[in-house]
Amino acid sequence: VRRLESLSQAPLGPDGEPMKPLLKPERLQQYIPAVPRKWVERVEASAIWAKMRRGQPLELQPQMSLEDHWAQIQVHTDALRDRIRAAPVLPSKDLLKFLRAMENWRTKSLGFRAKKAVGVVEDTAASASVVEKARAFTRRLQAAWREKKCSLLEELRKGLVQSEDAGPAPLGNAVMLQWSLSEEFQRISPHFDARVNAMPISYLALYLYTQQDVDTDRTFLFEDAPTLPEGKESPEARDEVFNEYRAARQDAPRNLQRFITSNWETRTRWDKFMAEAEPSNEAQEASDRFLKWQCLISALKQPSENTLRTARGLCGLPPSMVDKFRKHQKGDKIFWAALSSTTTDTSIAESYANQAEPIANNVLFFIEEIFDGLELQLLSQYPNEQEFLSPLCTMLEIIEVVQGPPVIVRCRYLGSLLSPEFQQKCILDLPVSWRVLYQQGIELVEKAEEKLANEAVEAEREPFARQADEERQKAEREAAARTADEESQKAARAAAARKADEERQKAEREVVARRAEEEHQKAECEAVARRAEEEHQKAEHEAFARRAEEERQKAEREAAARKAEREAEAQKKVEEETKRPWEIVSLKAEVGNDLGKALLEAAHHNKV
Repeated sequence: VRRLESLSQAPLGPDGEPMKPLLKPERLQQYIPAVPRKWVERVEASAIWAKMRRGQPLELQPQMSLEDHWAQIQVHTDALRDRIRAAPVLPSKDLLKFLRAMENWRTKSLGFRAKKAVGVVEDTAASASVVEKARAFTRRLQAAWREKKCSLLEELRKGLVQSEDAGPAPLGNAVMLQWSLSEEFQRISPHFDARVNAMPISYLALYLYTQQDVDTDRTFLFEDAPTLPEGKESPEARDEVFNEYRAARQDAPRNLQRFITSNWETRTRWDKFMAEAEPSNEAQEASDRFLKWQCLISALKQPSENTLRTARGLCGLPPSMVDKFRKHQKGDKIFWAALSSTTTDTSIAESYANQAEPIANNVLFFIEEIFDGLELQLLSQYPNEQEFLSPLCTMLEIIEVVQGPPVIVRCRYLGSLLSPEFQQKCILDLPVSWRVLYQQGIELVEKAEEKLANEAVEAEREPFARQADEERQKAEREAAARTADEESQKAARAAAARKADEERQKAEREVVARRAEEEHQKAECEAVARRAEEEHQKAEHEAFARRAEEERQKAEREAAARKAEREAEAQKKVEEETKRPWEIVSLKAEVGNDLGKALLEAAHHNKV
């Protein structure tokens, strides 16, 4: 009250003049309720109003109570959900993936998730010591939450990826909105309080805790993430289905198995705290990456109308840890630093603890008198587990220890050591994240609505559009026909030009051919003439030779005739001169032979 009254007083400026008060005096009474017990709620409500009014078009008033604020935010959330239902913010291809993932969740696979005991079992110590250590650890955890300079939305975006054409990408607003405002979450809204229903990003935060890493990949649109076939509900069979996918993604994992990873990191933080060791910067950053998410889940715990009894089976523990649990006495305290999954169906945990070998290394917890927590069966990817979630920094008191095997530890639930003020701060961080997501959702849905409106306008204009389209197509056809005609004419002209060119070339070729033919013929004629001349000359030579031969033969015949005549005359003379001596006859013969030789030489000379 004094703080508000000081805000309503006009402070003095540097020059000593009164300045405008931070809170108008007439509004002061709106913040100071008549009933003192409502004071805290009014202050928290005004804090919500102050945080959400920054750039957010929600109609919130500072005089509203906390419940009124939740109700008012619920109105805006429902309106946005209806708008997204009418105009989905996801692209068509991603919307189909979303619907398939939603259908897979709706079919609700079966099975009991076996958690790694080494990551979730908390160490124990003497009761007084563990309580002191647990309170100090809780204070340090709360301080780490305050020092982390980001909202829940930013933490989720940083730790989750979705499928895109180019590969894994940081989780987008459209996917988060489509899941947060899905009809399936709205169906289970009666089972959760106004805080969860007013800002359904909390549904997504709870839903992620119930999932395996493969389920998270499928949720965020990775189509190659396998679904769990019917009959593969046991942990071993489920791992057989999922391990091939995990092995293929070992070098480039997508989304982590958040419940195991976050619990392991909280366990590591607790171990280092118990060992009084200061974590390195890298280890501190790793242990803080899911801090806002874990704290919000813890703060969202729902009160139970009746006290509950749950069970939890831890298997494969080191014998030293089993001995510690076996030595506990009634009244000892056990501190579970991490979020702890149990089941309201105790037979599931009993079967798990009695079947896993060796049974001597198993511990079965029965937790009684539970007055708050989160029943995740309606949200869970595996509803037959009947999972009940205990918050961070849960303190248990031992009622009885049965030696077993397996060792049975009956405990009483004492609640979370997180302070109510801190839990309320975690809740007040939720409207800040929802404001950002809501505002971006408004922008996305406005674009989607604008797209649908444009499509509706196009549908209304469709008859006119068809007519205009027909006219346009007709004009295009006419233009195409004209273009075709022009092209045809152009082609005809080109063909005519080609034909004329071909004819010209043909004529040129014919002229060349004729010229060549004429030259050829001329050459042939010349050759014929030469041959004729040669033949003529040859013939002349032959005729000359024949004449020479004939003249020679004639000369020879004449010579022969003369010879014969001479011989005859000689014979006659011989006969007449029979009495002449032999020498005269020989001389005559030689003279006759010499005359013949002279005639032959004369004939040959004439021929040449």
